[in-house]
Amino acid sequence: MANRETIFDVAVIGLGAMGSAAVWQFAEDGQKVLGLEAFASLENMSHSFGSSHGETRAIRMSYFEDPNYVPLLNFAYQKWEELEKHSGKLLFEKCGMLYVFPAKSGVVYEGLKEASEIHKLELEEAPANEWKDRFPSFHLQDNQHCVFEKNAGYLRVEECVHAMNKRARELGAQLHFSTRLRSWNEELDGIDSIIRLKTDDEEFLARKVVFCVGAWSQEIIRDLKIPVKVHANFLHWFQVETPKLHSESPCYVFEKDYGFFYGFPSLDGGTVKIAAHSPGVLLETAESERPIQDPDYEALERFGKESLRSFQEGASSSKSCLYSMTPDENFIVDRHPNFKKVFFAAGFSGHGFKFSPAIGRLLLQITREESEPFQSEFLRFDRFR
Repeated sequence: MANRETIFDVAVIGLGAMGSAAVWQFAEDGQKVLGLEAFASLENMSHSFGSSHGETRAIRMSYFEDPNYVPLLNFAYQKWEELEKHSGKLLFEKCGMLYVFPAKSGVVYEGLKEASEIHKLELEEAPANEWKDRFPSFHLQDNQHCVFEKNAGYLRVEECVHAMNKRARELGAQLHFSTRLRSWNEELDGIDSIIRLKTDDEEFLARKVVFCVGAWSQEIIRDLKIPVKVHANFLHWFQVETPKLHSESPCYVFEKDYGFFYGFPSLDGGTVKIAAHSPGVLLETAESERPIQDPDYEALERFGKESLRSFQEGASSSKSCLYSMTPDENFIVDRHPNFKKVFFAAGFSGHGFKFSPAIGRLLLQITREESEPFQSEFLRFDRFR
């Protein structure tokens, strides 16, 4: 039975990137916070059932997807730097981001220019032949065009999630790991209502509940047909013959006529992590058997051979992660239309990690029915109804 003397102000379900950011932001607001995580342990936050593993995620202000994201990124940058100071760990490596395009045109290029003009972003731009000496780790062709963002870089994924959880605990949050939510119900509590949460071993009570359950959104957030499809995507590490070249590289994005690819500097001095930005393999549910083969592997290896110096064929290691894709590839952060005390963040479509501190703050804003600091209409659930 739940202890009625311990009623949490908010319970956050799922402690991947978004849930960890939420418990941190709610605890920082002075609320009594509960966090429940099904898969990870406190000692090891990394697992393959979500999207918060695999060493690194890129972070950039030049958001070609939609300039409406840039204010969220401004906040995220501030909070990552703040968290880094609190943790004493290196979380954010500001090594820059190089975009390489086949021409000075296209949807991604035009999106970069739009975001830059609206938000006054600092970007450098030049034909590829002017960048060869500056970025010797790449095979740049004379007909390519480059844009460089110096304030971009990468986040150390596992360290970031651990630091957010650690900070939340320091601020008083009560976090339970390897604890799976089995049911939740809204009940009357005098003239108000309360949410009862049941796990295998315990029951908890909370005034509000926030779901950040990624690929499990359809199964766990009931009475809500979230238009999210689960995809399996792959990350690959390849050996390089001249490690120093790639240790000093920026992050990078290459647009090719056969795909869209991204990668990172070498963290271990011997391998580089690269991936295709694509839908991957559609799964029936988050618990479906993962595919063994990456459908983008041949194209990815072709990209590596064409574009990365000293690249060696044959991935030395690979991992899969789950993407939760919305039809428009924008996030959903909103209140449940049928339960006034239930909120959720879902559908991060393969580009959400960098935003997690801002998503935590946005969830706090929505639960408090505030309109600041973010304008988030473009992320509301009702755009699909």
